[in-house]
Amino acid sequence: MMHLASGMERKLEIFATLRTGYSFRKGIGQSTAGKIAVIQMRDLDPTTRTVDLRNLSRTDIPHLTERNLVQKGDLVFRTRGETVNSAFVKDDPGRCVVAAPLLHIRVERPDWVMPEYLNWFISQPQAQAYFHSRAIGATQKVISKRILDGLTVSIPDLETQRRIVDIADLSLRESFLLNKLAEKKSKYVSGVLIRKVNGG
Repeated sequence: MMHLASGMERKLEIFATLRTGYSFRKGIGQSTAGKIAVIQMRDLDPTTRTVDLRNLSRTDIPHLTERNLVQKGDLVFRTRGETVNSAFVKDDPGRCVVAAPLLHIRVERPDWVMPEYLNWFISQPQAQAYFHSRAIGATQKVISKRILDGLTVSIPDLETQRRIVDIADLSLRESFLLNKLAEKKSKYVSGVLIRKVNGG
């Protein structure tokens, strides 16, 4: 087995497999009893950079191949919008697919790259600058499978990747808590001011 030296760079296509999302030509037929869950753009949480699996649509897909199914540890890539990013599948989604126009990423060499690290790297300025320079479309920017495949990823050793992921997770958690605190403070101040207005 080939080992990767630390501090190397590799194109994403070397160590990961990309698949286009499942195309529902007639829309996703909603069915609470459907056997297949479907990840859509609305299920990607930009705050945590994870896929929210709690309220996935369900449907039935005849003749579905196993390779289209999402697994724990996969990534889902948002191909359209001002900021294109990815979301990590943190838990087992069961029998689940990604809907087009999303892309489904699976790291085939976890001995090289942690999926969580790749998820973090995609959101960083280096990767975002690459996407911005190659995006297709005048009004709505689109990142094709070919463009994502060509992303050059900086790959430190696995221990460094783990530390980066841990620090990034703590930073996201801190931002979330600070935002919640700011919301509560704003509501409290508004309440005090309203009472003053009403002579309280």
